[in-house]
Amino acid sequence: MSMTGRRRDPDPVDRYVGSRIRERRIALALTQVELARALGLTEQQIRRMERGSSRLAPRQLLVLADRLAVGIGYFLDGAPALGPSEPNLPEVAEIIQSFQAIRDDVMRRDLFLLVQAAARRSPQRGARGQA
Repeated sequence: MSMTGRRRDPDPVDRYVGSRIRERRIALALTQVELARALGLTEQQIRRMERGSSRLAPRQLLVLADRLAVGIGYFLDGAPALGPSEPNLPEVAEIIQSFQAIRDDVMRRDLFLLVQAAARRSPQRGARGQA
């Protein structure tokens, strides 16, 4: 719930990712309780994820992908199109998959720090759609 007491409507992409989680969970004949236990979460958290009312962090998606035996791109393939100011989800999924393929821990940490530094130095965006 927001500070005004109203619930936000799930974002279409969050709903889509949630439906993909549910679809894969059912294909593997897992209950919400079983998936929650495997991930160290509550059944309520799984329900919220599947409804799209709980936004997932990248790490959560990686853990889900591993537990559900799919690549991270599985959750985003076919996702609804975003407006022009939103990130390109297939590109983001490809970056995540490429990053996961790096087996050298030092290189992965260095790349992570490089991306963080680049993000800090990037000009702040003003209103939506402005560079």
